Amino acid sequence: MATDLPELSLVPGRGTYLVWLDTQAVAEDSRAPVAFLREQTGLLLTPGTEYRGNGKGFVRVNLAYPTTVIEDALARLVRGVKAYQAQK
Repeated sequence: MATDLPELSLVPGRGTYLVWLDTQAVAEDSRAPVAFLREQTGLLLTPGTEYRGNGKGFVRVNLAYPTTVIEDALARLVRGVKAYQAQK
């Protein structure tokens, strides 16, 4: 993902199946790109605002799926973020 979407960064975690992506280089508020991704690619992510605090520029990703599902989700993420940026 780092080579396909250098504008997104992975927030270091603590060995869990949940990860956070910093999306602030794409949008100040993650709700708009999350809605776009859902509509355009079917990818279901959760904006950080759902968890209160300072989650506005972050997206939570659940990785508790088989590898093939994660690979598909990452491909959708790349495709969707590029489309989101192109429409802006």
